[in-house]
Amino acid sequence: MKLKQQGVNLRELVNQVDGGRVKPKVENIGPKGAIAFDKLALEHFMSYRKGRIKPRSFEIETNRVRKFARLFKDKPVHEFDLGALEEWRKEYQAKGRSNNSVNNHINVLCAIFWYATEHGYLRTNPAENFRRLAIPAGRERYLTEAEFGRLYAVADEVAKPWLLLALYSGMRPTELEDLKWDDIEFKTREFVVRASKTNKKRQIYIHDSAWAMVKEVGASTGSALLLRTWQDRKGRWKRPEKYIQKAFKAAKIADACYRDLRRTCATWLFEAGVEWAVIKLVLGHHMKDATAIYARTTQTLIRRAIEKLPDLSKITLVPEVGCL
Repeated sequence: MKLKQQGVNLRELVNQVDGGRVKPKVENIGPKGAIAFDKLALEHFMSYRKGRIKPRSFEIETNRVRKFARLFKDKPVHEFDLGALEEWRKEYQAKGRSNNSVNNHINVLCAIFWYATEHGYLRTNPAENFRRLAIPAGRERYLTEAEFGRLYAVADEVAKPWLLLALYSGMRPTELEDLKWDDIEFKTREFVVRASKTNKKRQIYIHDSAWAMVKEVGASTGSALLLRTWQDRKGRWKRPEKYIQKAFKAAKIADACYRDLRRTCATWLFEAGVEWAVIKLVLGHHMKDATAIYARTTQTLIRRAIEKLPDLSKITLVPEVGCL
């Protein structure tokens, strides 16, 4: 009881005892010496990452690194252990964060400690056994034709190009953001996605509806990028999410979001009888299992399957001899 009142960690004390002798605690300091977490993360790790990942991914990762730098400001990197990381995860989860959000932040932490270990700031990686959380089954939401028609009707002029091209190309949001005018093959009428998530170039034929929008946008933009919203006072381009979510709200589609348009594209293609291998190429997936997450089996497909069963009225109902 007295030890607890004095703040002594009994578990740690027991772990240090070996045959009645107290083992000295070895600090996890690498050859380069001690360094604060915020300095390592912001100055060294982000410099290392810049140019190695896509600009949009770098922007997202930078925001997460800055959060950790504020949280662990001035704390030496060698003082971290798996227990401290688990404690952070529990606190972050307690704020109501989704498992996917927690895992995204864990990935950043693991990358930082991997960098520290590989570059001589740590002897061992404290995040080596830092486990991710289980991710529940993926979303199944897609839009019906009536829903998309309602959504497009209420969308403003900023959101409409994003909505239309997302649906009729099946591109990821980041791929649409990075799409340039030079990425359009006008002779073959195709989008060329050069920097995809799988690092493989793919070409997507431009649907008539999307082609009309591309030509319309081309007459009004002076940017090298195909789609842009508006510029704020600091000269930064704003992303389209708030305009798109405003359209979803106006259309009274509360349980869907912008990213569901990619799933809608895959599902509509599947309903139209397009083969899995083709849908996989459109979406830019490396494996067929990933495509299955997006292309959902709808009630329309189930109805068509049932309707393919033979009609009872066309079956000759003649009992065999001896059955009566």
